[in-house]
Amino acid sequence: GQVDWPVLLARVLPQVDIFLPSVEETLVMADPARYAALDRVAGTDGVLSQVNGDLLNDLAGRLLGWGVAVAVLKLGSQGIYLRTTSDAVRLRVLEERLGLDARVWANREILAPTFRANLVGTTGAGDCAIAGFLAGMLQQLSPEAVLTGAVAVGACNVEAADATSGLVLSIPIADAGFFGNQAVAQWIGSLVRRMLDGLFLLEGGAKYYASFG
Repeated sequence: GQVDWPVLLARVLPQVDIFLPSVEETLVMADPARYAALDRVAGTDGVLSQVNGDLLNDLAGRLLGWGVAVAVLKLGSQGIYLRTTSDAVRLRVLEERLGLDARVWANREILAPTFRANLVGTTGAGDCAIAGFLAGMLQQLSPEAVLTGAVAVGACNVEAADATSGLVLSIPIADAGFFGNQAVAQWIGSLVRRMLDGLFLLEGGAKYYASFG
C-alpha cells in the first residue's frame, strides 16, 4: 500500500532526535511531485545535480517542523548538510544523553563538502558517513567537527570496493592543534591533505567560509 509520508513523519519525528536520510529519500517522502519534476529536468545527471541551498533549507525545515531535533541530509559526492532545531527543550535531550552542548548545537545550518578521494567503490558510503557522524556526537564534538568526521569516513569508504576496508580511523597527525581538538586530529588523520578548502557555514541566512588551512 501507499504511505502518506508527511502524516507518518509528523507522527514519528517528534520521537526522533537525529534523522539522517539522503536528500533524494527526503524529497520522495516530503514532496514527491517536486522530486518527479527535478528528476525530469536532471535526466541522466540525477536529482542531486538540481539540489541547491534553498532546496536543502526547505527540506530540512520541513523535517524540523515535523519535530526532529537534528536533520542531516546526505548529498552523495556533494557532501552532507545539517540543520538543527532552535528548540532548547528538544536539544536538552541530546545534552543529557550525549553530553553535547545544546547552545553550540542550537539553530545551526552547515554544508560540509566531501574530501577528495580515489574512488574505487561506493558500497556502504552513506552508512559509513552516518557512523562517522554518530561517532562524532558520541565524542561530544562540535557540529563542524562532527560533519568533518562524517565526510572523512565517507571518503575512506569509497577508496575500497567493499563497505569497510577503506576506513582509516584514529591515525594521529603531527599537529593535533591543526583542528584545535585532539580527538578530531586523530580521527581525520591522513585525510587532512585531501580535504577541500573548508566548510560552508550558513548562519542566520548569511554565508560564511571556514578554512582549515
